[in-house]
Amino acid sequence: MNTEIAGARGAPCYVQRAICQYSAITMPRDPPCPPFLRGGETARLRLNKFFVAFVLMVAGCSAPTEAERDNRRLVDAILTAITMKNVTWLDDDAQLAEQRHRDGHLTDDELEELNEVIETARSGDWSAAEKQGYEFRKKHPFVKEGQ
Repeated sequence: MNTEIAGARGAPCYVQRAICQYSAITMPRDPPCPPFLRGGETARLRLNKFFVAFVLMVAGCSAPTEAERDNRRLVDAILTAITMKNVTWLDDDAQLAEQRHRDGHLTDDELEELNEVIETARSGDWSAAEKQGYEFRKKHPFVKEGQ
């Protein structure tokens, strides 16, 4: 007796497989695996690249810290005092800048530049102080535009 199992049509299984493999009337195959799940060295490299890109994207989209926001508010307050030509507000903002420097939120260079802006305004050259203030804000964007 033939040891091969006969299929539904009476043909042996290996014949049915050959017919089905090249037939257009076959059952649909499983969808292909995503490239990064296929295995092998290139798949691991693709998965690593995807992970690195994802981490960089998330890191680049992080929100500014509260200290960065407060530094931006300080610079905006100084610019407001200069625009309004209000010496009292300017003195209050100068004290706030000193306090933020003592707390470690402003570097020595940043405080020095802000003091130059404040001193220019105190001398009465409001337009030059305003220009310096906007240059400082452009040079030190504590908070990126739109955040």
